[in-house]
Amino acid sequence: MSINLSKPKRPGLQAIAVEGSGTRLTYAELDERANQMANLLHGRGVGRGDLVGVYFGTTVEIYAAIFGVLKAGAAYVPLDVRHPALRIRAIIDKARVPIVIAQVSPLRAAPVRSG
Repeated sequence: MSINLSKPKRPGLQAIAVEGSGTRLTYAELDERANQMANLLHGRGVGRGDLVGVYFGTTVEIYAAIFGVLKAGAAYVPLDVRHPALRIRAIIDKARVPIVIAQVSPLRAAPVRSG
């Protein structure tokens, strides 16, 4: 997987920003998805200074998730998909992460406590 952080040879929103696993996102698509994530997070009360857990495998969607969290004014807490559920739960509890965005549930074996 790769992300293009250099200035595109042909400036424009249609240049490829990130690609991996047969998926490509242009700068415009990445920005649109990040904005959707930021709006979703704002709708759930997430804002400046909040922490959001990010639980994704190696997929281009992780970039949209991270940029969306940052656009919402929050900070992200990376959660490694290779860690066992109990380790993920411990990180969430210790960091007091109120919301986690994920492609799949990071806590299949460790139920989420409410409140």
